[in-house]
Amino acid sequence: MSENHYAEFSECSMRPQEVLEYVSGPIPVLEEGEVLVRMKAAPINPADINFVQGVYGLKPVLPHSRAGLEGCGVVQESRAAGFREGDEVILLRGVGSWSEYVAVPSVNVMKLPVKVDPVQAAMLKVNPLTALRLPGPGAGGLAGAECRQFRSGKVHYSTGP
Repeated sequence: MSENHYAEFSECSMRPQEVLEYVSGPIPVLEEGEVLVRMKAAPINPADINFVQGVYGLKPVLPHSRAGLEGCGVVQESRAAGFREGDEVILLRGVGSWSEYVAVPSVNVMKLPVKVDPVQAAMLKVNPLTALRLPGPGAGGLAGAECRQFRSGKVHYSTGP
Protein backbone atom coordinates (compact mmCIF):
# COMPACT_ATOMS: atom_id res chain seq x y z
CA MET A 1 0.00 0.00 0.00
CA SER A 2 2.08 2.91 -1.21
CA GLU A 3 0.15 4.69 -3.95
CA ASN A 4 -3.42 5.93 -4.37
CA HIS A 5 -5.32 6.42 -7.63
CA TYR A 6 -8.27 8.79 -7.89
CA ALA A 7 -10.36 11.06 -10.10
CA GLU A 8 -9.79 14.77 -9.60
CA PHE A 9 -10.49 18.05 -11.35
CA SER A 10 -9.03 21.54 -11.06
CA GLU A 11 -11.80 23.49 -12.75
CA CYS A 12 -15.55 23.06 -13.12
CA SER A 13 -17.07 22.38 -16.50
CA MET A 14 -20.48 21.53 -17.93
CA ARG A 15 -18.55 18.77 -19.76
CA PRO A 16 -17.01 16.77 -16.86
CA GLN A 17 -15.25 14.40 -19.24
CA GLU A 18 -13.06 17.31 -20.30
CA VAL A 19 -11.81 18.20 -16.80
CA LEU A 20 -11.74 14.91 -14.87
CA GLU A 21 -8.32 13.29 -14.64
CA TYR A 22 -7.25 9.91 -13.29
CA VAL A 23 -4.17 10.63 -11.20
CA SER A 24 -1.84 8.93 -8.74
CA GLY A 25 -0.64 10.24 -5.41
CA PRO A 26 0.18 9.16 -1.89
CA ILE A 27 -2.25 7.22 0.25
CA PRO A 28 -3.79 9.63 2.78
CA VAL A 29 -2.21 9.83 6.23
CA LEU A 30 -4.89 9.54 8.89
CA GLU A 31 -5.60 12.10 11.56
CA GLU A 32 -7.16 11.22 14.90
CA GLY A 33 -10.83 10.28 14.44
CA GLU A 34 -10.46 9.17 10.81
CA VAL A 35 -10.61 5.85 8.99
CA LEU A 36 -8.80 4.88 5.80
CA VAL A 37 -11.29 3.23 3.45
CA ARG A 38 -10.33 1.12 0.44
CA MET A 39 -13.23 1.74 -1.92
CA LYS A 40 -15.02 -1.27 -3.37
CA ALA A 41 -17.74 0.54 -5.32
CA ALA A 42 -18.73 4.14 -6.02
CA PRO A 43 -21.67 5.00 -8.29
CA ILE A 44 -21.93 7.85 -10.75
CA ASN A 45 -25.04 9.88 -9.89
CA PRO A 46 -26.41 13.11 -11.31
CA ALA A 47 -25.16 14.77 -8.11
CA ASP A 48 -21.60 13.66 -8.94
CA ILE A 49 -21.83 15.21 -12.40
CA ASN A 50 -23.39 18.39 -10.98
CA PHE A 51 -20.57 18.55 -8.39
CA VAL A 52 -17.91 18.49 -11.14
CA GLN A 53 -19.95 21.07 -13.07
CA GLY A 54 -19.96 23.31 -9.99
CA VAL A 55 -23.78 23.53 -9.85
CA TYR A 56 -24.44 21.13 -6.95
CA GLY A 57 -25.30 22.43 -3.46
CA LEU A 58 -21.90 21.24 -2.18
CA LYS A 59 -19.18 23.18 -4.01
CA PRO A 60 -15.79 21.69 -4.89
CA VAL A 61 -12.63 23.13 -3.34
CA LEU A 62 -10.41 23.92 -6.32
CA PRO A 63 -7.85 23.19 -7.57
CA HIS A 64 -7.36 19.44 -7.11
CA SER A 65 -10.88 18.53 -5.97
CA ARG A 66 -11.58 14.81 -5.75
CA ALA A 67 -14.70 13.41 -7.40
CA GLY A 68 -17.30 11.02 -6.02
CA LEU A 69 -19.92 11.67 -3.34
CA GLU A 70 -20.93 8.21 -2.12
CA GLY A 71 -19.71 4.66 -2.04
CA CYS A 72 -18.87 1.50 -0.13
CA GLY A 73 -15.55 0.19 1.06
CA VAL A 74 -13.51 -1.63 3.67
CA VAL A 75 -11.61 0.00 6.53
CA GLN A 76 -7.89 -0.54 5.95
CA GLU A 77 -6.75 1.43 8.99
CA SER A 78 -8.50 3.21 11.83
CA ARG A 79 -7.65 6.03 14.20
CA ALA A 80 -11.25 6.21 15.36
CA ALA A 81 -13.11 4.49 18.18
CA GLY A 82 -15.60 1.89 17.02
CA PHE A 83 -13.90 1.05 13.71
CA ARG A 84 -11.27 -1.54 12.91
CA GLU A 85 -9.55 -3.01 9.90
CA GLY A 86 -11.95 -5.11 7.84
CA ASP A 87 -15.14 -3.25 8.75
CA GLU A 88 -17.34 -2.71 5.70
CA VAL A 89 -18.70 0.84 5.56
CA ILE A 90 -20.65 3.27 3.42
CA LEU A 91 -19.72 6.93 3.07
CA LEU A 92 -22.40 9.24 4.45
CA ARG A 93 -20.91 12.57 3.48
CA GLY A 94 -17.79 14.06 2.04
CA VAL A 95 -16.10 13.80 -1.33
CA GLY A 96 -13.49 11.63 -2.96
CA SER A 97 -15.17 8.25 -3.33
CA TRP A 98 -13.87 7.84 -6.87
CA SER A 99 -10.57 6.86 -5.26
CA GLU A 100 -8.78 3.67 -4.45
CA TYR A 101 -8.28 4.93 -0.86
CA VAL A 102 -9.98 7.79 0.98
CA ALA A 103 -9.49 9.16 4.51
CA VAL A 104 -12.84 9.92 6.13
CA PRO A 105 -13.81 11.30 9.55
CA SER A 106 -15.51 8.41 11.36
CA VAL A 107 -18.70 10.47 11.81
CA ASN A 108 -19.04 10.43 8.02
CA VAL A 109 -19.11 6.65 7.62
CA MET A 110 -21.56 3.97 8.72
CA LYS A 111 -20.56 0.41 9.46
CA LEU A 112 -22.67 -2.12 7.58
CA PRO A 113 -24.28 -4.46 10.13
CA VAL A 114 -24.75 -7.29 7.60
CA LYS A 115 -23.02 -8.53 4.45
CA VAL A 116 -24.29 -6.49 1.50
CA ASP A 117 -23.28 -6.59 -2.15
CA PRO A 118 -20.82 -3.64 -2.47
CA VAL A 119 -22.53 -2.32 -5.61
CA GLN A 120 -25.87 -2.17 -3.78
CA ALA A 121 -24.30 -0.82 -0.59
CA ALA A 122 -22.60 1.97 -2.55
CA MET A 123 -26.04 3.35 -3.37
CA LEU A 124 -27.56 3.14 0.12
CA LYS A 125 -27.10 6.83 0.88
CA VAL A 126 -29.02 8.47 -1.96
CA ASN A 127 -31.44 6.00 -3.54
CA PRO A 128 -33.50 5.00 -0.46
CA LEU A 129 -33.90 8.64 0.58
CA THR A 130 -35.01 9.55 -2.93
CA ALA A 131 -37.61 6.77 -2.84
CA LEU A 132 -38.92 8.00 0.51
CA ARG A 133 -39.57 11.42 -1.00
CA LEU A 134 -41.55 10.05 -3.93
CA PRO A 135 -45.34 10.28 -3.63
CA GLY A 136 -47.37 7.11 -3.09
CA PRO A 137 -49.72 5.55 -5.66
CA GLY A 138 -52.39 7.96 -6.86
CA ALA A 139 -50.66 10.98 -5.31
CA GLY A 140 -49.50 12.55 -8.57
CA GLY A 141 -45.92 13.65 -8.25
CA LEU A 142 -42.56 13.48 -9.91
CA ALA A 143 -42.57 14.65 -13.54
CA GLY A 144 -42.08 11.69 -15.85
CA ALA A 145 -42.30 9.14 -13.02
CA GLU A 146 -44.76 6.30 -12.94
CA CYS A 147 -45.89 4.68 -9.71
CA ARG A 148 -47.65 1.30 -9.51
CA GLN A 149 -48.81 -0.60 -6.49
CA PHE A 150 -48.94 -4.36 -6.92
CA ARG A 151 -51.32 -6.82 -5.23
CA SER A 152 -48.49 -7.83 -2.94
CA GLY A 153 -48.55 -4.29 -1.56
CA LYS A 154 -45.15 -3.47 -3.03
CA VAL A 155 -44.76 -0.14 -4.77
CA HIS A 156 -42.62 0.22 -7.90
CA TYR A 157 -41.39 3.56 -9.24
CA SER A 158 -40.11 3.96 -12.76
CA THR A 159 -38.64 7.05 -14.37
CA GLY A 160 -37.89 5.46 -17.73
CA PRO A 161 -39.82 3.86 -20.56
